[in-house]
Amino acid sequence: MNNKASGFGLLIGGIVIIVIGLLIQWDALAWLLNIVGWIIALAGAITAVAGIAKMFSGGESHAAGFILLVSGAVIVVIGLLIQWDVLAWVLNIIGWLTVLSGAIVVVKGIVSIVSGGKSSSDLPPDDFFHG
Repeated sequence: MNNKASGFGLLIGGIVIIVIGLLIQWDALAWLLNIVGWIIALAGAITAVAGIAKMFSGGESHAAGFILLVSGAVIVVIGLLIQWDVLAWVLNIIGWLTVLSGAIVVVKGIVSIVSGGKSSSDLPPDDFFHG
């Protein structure tokens, strides 16, 4: 396989990475995360209520009820963390970094194609770095 063909592979790969980065920033993804967060928080609340009911129902299920209560509380916290705007901000940064890395790969692919398939080791050295 020659380097020109690998340049086209880099070009296509870079474009795919850019599209993934843009999808991460899409507002519909934040909306979907909000819905998932509320569903998880609701499931946690139901689990916590079941745990409280089991704790006060008597019998030997007191420990099991406590475990349900704690796990329900943890699930509620996870659901609320998904709702947190900081998560959307972090996803936005990840999206932009993905777009940037995709752009770098695209440029590298274009350089490989334009240079006639030569790799960087085949090109003459730059005087700035090699004195």
